[in-house]
Amino acid sequence: MRVNQRPESILAGLAGRAYGPSALSALDTSAKSMEPSVKSVTRANLELTQFWARRARATLETPHRLSRCRTPQQCMHEAIRLAHEAADDVRRTGETVLRLWTMALQQPSPLLYAWMAAGQSLTPQAGRTAEAPRAVQRDVITFPERSGRTLKDR
Repeated sequence: MRVNQRPESILAGLAGRAYGPSALSALDTSAKSMEPSVKSVTRANLELTQFWARRARATLETPHRLSRCRTPQQCMHEAIRLAHEAADDVRRTGETVLRLWTMALQQPSPLLYAWMAAGQSLTPQAGRTAEAPRAVQRDVITFPERSGRTLKDR
């Protein structure tokens, strides 16, 4: 990428010419306001990646752990222990990911505020007026019946 095509140089040119220095400060403020949410979501994704790596490793170690068993009772105890470890890992990871996503969604979102200020609603039913035509509710898989000839008429 050439130097004049980089986003920083383009924004710096815009800030210096038409929009004044407030353009970059508004962009910087917006980016900084989203930073905690982005960090939290990134940590949640990292936690999920680590979870799947731990589960893959445990799955690959299962034959070795079961090969050390000498009696059926030992095999059963080892299998139960593996299941308990997996359940505990799922519980801990779920709690962590839920906490991180909760933190991410508690941060104020400038884009959401801009959406709401523009008069848009988050649900399609909320912004509908009495004069607006209602969309026909259809199942995605089925198609409406055609009026006229059918296969039986042919």
